[in-house]
Amino acid sequence: MLPRRIEVRFIAPAHRQRVRYGRQRLFAGEVPVRTIRPHRTVLLRVMWENWCGPGSNSLGVNGAPPRALVIGRAGTSPLFRLPVNGAPPCYVPSRPSTVGVTPFFRVAHAIN
Repeated sequence: MLPRRIEVRFIAPAHRQRVRYGRQRLFAGEVPVRTIRPHRTVLLRVMWENWCGPGSNSLGVNGAPPRALVIGRAGTSPLFRLPVNGAPPCYVPSRPSTVGVTPFFRVAHAIN
């Protein structure tokens, strides 16, 4: 069973970046999924803005990115860990980084 509430957190260097977590809505044609059947695919969308790690500035330089993004059930062990190769630009150093995640979903087939 897939979780309804998904927790996202960063594994970052010693720098403590302020992060605001939220939920993202599904787009039209995306259907929430609670179980995965064999040989099926489910998706998860993560939206991430304004990473102001060490060495960042308001010109869009984002400094050191986190090492990974961990996705899991709220209050339990992680489901998976995604390596991070970069980060979004830092445009407002005084504001926290914002990350939002959708529920697990599938794309409904179009009817022609």
